[in-house]
Amino acid sequence: MVEEGRVAALVNPNAFFALGVRYATGRDVELDLVAAHKWFNIAASLGHAEAAAHRKELACELSAGQIAEAQRQARQWLSAHQSKPTAPARPKASGAASALLAALKAHKHAHPKAVFDWAR
Repeated sequence: MVEEGRVAALVNPNAFFALGVRYATGRDVELDLVAAHKWFNIAASLGHAEAAAHRKELACELSAGQIAEAQRQARQWLSAHQSKPTAPARPKASGAASALLAALKAHKHAHPKAVFDWAR
């Protein structure tokens, strides 16, 4: 079996697409349409449009059970190989921006029903 999705490929949907093609055609690996669907699914989840089209075409040749198994394998592979995304750190506000934010918060606190008048 091909070394499945080396760490370097995690950010490259083309690598997953290539694995899907290899399994779909049996090139250098044993033909495995479930594995092909799995790799196309992972590539498509990373934005590879051609992989999504191949996955859809391949699904016509698979049973519902095979598709479910390929999806399960894709989810399992992704959860094992991708870290949970973290929210980017918010940049620190500059001194002037901090002062403006503090003034706005103070005004909002003092006047909770105030509406800003853009005409003034």
